[in-house]
Amino acid sequence: MIMIKSHKNPDKSLWQTDNDNGHLKDVYLGIKNILSELKLDNNFLSVDEIDLYSKIIGYCHDIGKATTFFQEKLETEKKEFNKPSDHSKIGAVFSYYVSDLLNLSDDIKLLIYRLIYCHHSSGHKNINDLNIGDNNDSRENTIKQIENILDNSESKEILFSILNDEFNIDNFDKDRFISNIDKINKLNTLKILMLETQEDLSIEKEKNIVLYFILFSAFSKADKYDALFRKSFKDEFESREKLSNKITNDIVDNHKKILRETKINLRIQS
Repeated sequence: MIMIKSHKNPDKSLWQTDNDNGHLKDVYLGIKNILSELKLDNNFLSVDEIDLYSKIIGYCHDIGKATTFFQEKLETEKKEFNKPSDHSKIGAVFSYYVSDLLNLSDDIKLLIYRLIYCHHSSGHKNINDLNIGDNNDSRENTIKQIENILDNSESKEILFSILNDEFNIDNFDKDRFISNIDKINKLNTLKILMLETQEDLSIEKEKNIVLYFILFSAFSKADKYDALFRKSFKDEFESREKLSNKITNDIVDNHKKILRETKINLRIQS
């Protein structure tokens, strides 16, 4: 089976292999661990919500990298590439498709959609830049990308593994996916989420703002960590735990002693 890469030099697999979780799973685990470490109030974000939102963001955000267009772009040295290889838009629409089938609220569906759409740019994009339908070429490119994934056996296997194994969704409805593009374009995500400056915000809308930036921060950190080090941020927590277990009281006391002596020597020298 051909490896579908998320990154190059060194190569990182997009999907799970015998030796690698794959970028999508690593980002999911990274987000989940970062959010869990925050120990958020259960009424604000429950353990189940942390897992579900992390999973949707992690597994959906880079599905566009499974296209042959993106894989070709990874291998080319050309600065200009005229095939539809931008993966943020299709990842955002795919997350909306999954969230919609899971019957999440409109606020959460659009919040996750927006996070993924903006994950390679500013998190404060203008609403007109978010709407795919405003640019017919952009809409058609997103459709070309999902058709490309469905036409390629390795890419299609990744898509269906995400749907079947991670979300218990039996099939993929291309018509529904495309209708979601048009549905999203009719919604003003900024006004619905209240991410633009507003007076007299409801408690629910204030929660959206806080939740958006918490998720955006965790997502950015997990995604960039895996891209830089080719491993999940989850490994960072495990490494810290192993290290902390090795630090005995004698090591701590000795370190304090060295610091005290250093301060004394500095005083004498001055």
